Amino acid sequence: MSDEEALSKLEDLHNHVVTQTAQTFVTSFLSRCLRAHTEHTTRTDLNSVPVLNTTLPSPSPPARFRRHALAPRHVSRCTPRAVRAPRRSGGAPE
Repeated sequence: MSDEEALSKLEDLHNHVVTQTAQTFVTSFLSRCLRAHTEHTTRTDLNSVPVLNTTLPSPSPPARFRRHALAPRHVSRCTPRAVRAPRRSGGAPE
């Protein structure tokens, strides 16, 4: 690659880094969102979109989630060894 080509690529890269900032991204993103919203509201009949019924109860989670959420937790799994009661080594109870 010649020096002129390398310098040209370096300048292009520098210009790209300088112009592509967070503020540029947010400004561009918000203007695209506003444009899409405006286009949606002007092109579609808002009465044709069904209203979301929020009074209906939400569906229960699938069984695989309930099984994990309601599984009993054993003391030995969630209690550190230092806190657990010491085990007795056989013999009659005191």
